[in-house]
Amino acid sequence: MLLAILGEAFSRTSELFGKNPESWRWGRAHRVSLAHPLSPLAHEDARNKLDLPSLARGGGKDTVGNTDYDRGTLRQKTGASWRMVVDAGEWDASLAMNSPGQSGDPRSSHYRDLYSDWAEDKAFPLLYSRERVEAATGHRISLRPAAE
Repeated sequence: MLLAILGEAFSRTSELFGKNPESWRWGRAHRVSLAHPLSPLAHEDARNKLDLPSLARGGGKDTVGNTDYDRGTLRQKTGASWRMVVDAGEWDASLAMNSPGQSGDPRSSHYRDLYSDWAEDKAFPLLYSRERVEAATGHRISLRPAAE
């Protein structure tokens, strides 16, 4: 029975990835594509700015990088878009990731700038101290109440 199951699994995997097991890569089938909720209402040029391309993803529903997938297509359907590791002993040593970027505006350079790093399970420094935050600040927005 075990040999029959393994044989069937090998045959099905060969259909997906080819006959050479050395070339098999989970990310060729397990991929993620992020579509903006308004994308179906947008013209094609706007949709191309809103939606993000398909990227390979690791993980599965039973892994640390939990990324459950559709059993038919193997496309990722769930997973964390925000991750962080906090070092309470040295706050500036903390790490984080936010996908697809730090901006919700598709015109911003930060709309999708973290997407590839997120897909590869990388992280950026989650700075805490004023000195480190100010040293890393690239842009500042000041909001002030309107004069009466």
